[in-house]
Amino acid sequence: MPEPPLFDPHQVLPGAARTSSKSTLVLGQRLWGFITSRGWVVLGSAGLCLLLAFMLGRHELMALGCALFALVLGAWILVRFTPSRIEVTRQLPQEPVSVGQVVDVQLHCEQHTAIRELLPPGYPVAPTFHAPGVFDYQILFRHRGIHRLGPAQQMLSDPCNVVEELVSTRAVDQVSVRAQFQMLGSGRALGERLRTGEAQHTRSTEVDYYDVGIREHQSGDSLRQVHWKATARHGKLMVRQENYVATARSLIVLDRRLTAWNTPADHSVELPQAQAPARLSTQRFEKALSLACSIAQLHASHGYQLLVRDTHGEDLSSVRGAQSTSRSSLEEFEFFHAATASLQLTESPGAMQSQPEILSDSLAKNLLSFANEPVYLILGQLTPEQARWLASLAVTVRNVDLILLCEHPQQFRQLETFFAATSWRVHLPGRALSIREIWDSL
Repeated sequence: MPEPPLFDPHQVLPGAARTSSKSTLVLGQRLWGFITSRGWVVLGSAGLCLLLAFMLGRHELMALGCALFALVLGAWILVRFTPSRIEVTRQLPQEPVSVGQVVDVQLHCEQHTAIRELLPPGYPVAPTFHAPGVFDYQILFRHRGIHRLGPAQQMLSDPCNVVEELVSTRAVDQVSVRAQFQMLGSGRALGERLRTGEAQHTRSTEVDYYDVGIREHQSGDSLRQVHWKATARHGKLMVRQENYVATARSLIVLDRRLTAWNTPADHSVELPQAQAPARLSTQRFEKALSLACSIAQLHASHGYQLLVRDTHGEDLSSVRGAQSTSRSSLEEFEFFHAATASLQLTESPGAMQSQPEILSDSLAKNLLSFANEPVYLILGQLTPEQARWLASLAVTVRNVDLILLCEHPQQFRQLETFFAATSWRVHLPGRALSIREIWDSL
């Protein structure tokens, strides 16, 4: 069996469809998009009759010419305003679709007609087929968003076959395309962070485990329960809490500020949102989002309680679903990954852009609870004042990877001096590095 045609807006993959006149031949030669060859013969005859009627003064030729013109006009009105009554179904994959994934699509129609698929803007010639039957094709989505497939169009013609018109059917589907993520290996970067928090010295190999937690001393607690090291560290009496279930957590902070990613050197990307206006993004932010998804998937697969926030403290995993504390690690990742289809850059007030506090108050307080647990700050822009403020958090928050995805890393090398005396790891990956290469460098 021949391979189904592949439709790619960049037309770089083997088998991707190229612009061709074959589909036009399948649907019939039409000039002006709706008049057939026979229709032009009728119009030519009408024009000749009117010319002869003017030259010879014959009223019957004038009537014949007008009748032929009326025939073409009536045929167009009949076809143009006749709704399509055929049933066209489109079968899409059940699993989620991500950027760069080839999607198998199947069109099915039982009636005898010609069907043309309508692909999103920017794609090459749409596939056509003669029903009844099934037509299979593949489509590659280069950008995330809500892509619209259809409506599939039916070729209708009048009984005299002087006019043919494409009429939209009700076969319209929306494909939610999520951000791309890559499967990262559990190498050194994750291995050094696998045991975190108060229970980091446990010998357990699981992330969720029974261990000894601590809490403040309460009336009635025995002095035998006092945890003296924790008491010295916190400056108040702390006691052991037996059978405490400690769950390792991971926090990912993704910068969504429009000013951080939309610079004159950035390449803009339009993200379709079905019938709604397209949303603006940049290639650099799309790479940062892909990196965040890849890191989130890796930690979720190891059982980490996943928290994904932007610099304003908004929960990015609840953009398209209600927040729930009962989700599992992989469920939390799925919610976040699903939300990336409509995730957008946000405008920041001018006053906030000049402030050194790059993180909101609520997020900064939440960050302080991640003393030794893995934290990833993925930023698009950072000023010296903001770097100095972030470095002040390193006294309490110690296990942090700060990833600054910038166009010219050499211009931000001086920011590393603010974190030289801290345990934070600052990374300035070049634009040529892939997601895996960035992760391997952490």
